[in-house]
Amino acid sequence: MEMNSKPGGNERGTHLLGESRAFLPPADQNGKRPTRPVAETGESLPAPSLEPGTASFTDRCHLVLDLGEARQQVVVIREQEQITIGRVDGLTSVLPTIDLSRQGGWERGVSRLHAAIQRLEDRLYLIDLGSTNGTFLNGRRIESRIPHLLHDCDHVRLGLFDIEIHFQQGNGDIGRNR
Repeated sequence: MEMNSKPGGNERGTHLLGESRAFLPPADQNGKRPTRPVAETGESLPAPSLEPGTASFTDRCHLVLDLGEARQQVVVIREQEQITIGRVDGLTSVLPTIDLSRQGGWERGVSRLHAAIQRLEDRLYLIDLGSTNGTFLNGRRIESRIPHLLHDCDHVRLGLFDIEIHFQQGNGDIGRNR
């Protein structure tokens, strides 16, 4: 698998994340998108127009990332919090919140800081952080640095690494296999 052929790359790929980890909010009803990230403008994202419950992620929910082979990662995401998914690299100081190194992340094309999941109000958004091999949501490649609404049971692929997303109520069943 060709990991990277861009200038400045090496056999481990290229770190593509800029200094700002903020992302641009989705376009409004008129198709206009703010030109500066949310973190810089202080603006809040408009509530998505979805049927109630299809993407709701409340304070009582936990995010469960099903990494395959009976491995799960349970994450609590608080309001306005962002987690990163990628792989630790001993040559840099990159430390993603969710490290896929031990699950074969490098071999499957996961970048050091590949993607982020951010909670805004009662919704979770998936953001590709400029990854080398792309981020896919339910089989469709997503644009870099543009947030995409997550739903319970969505399928995410980072490079060739498959993850199933589950929203689970905080009732003691967390971490059990389904």
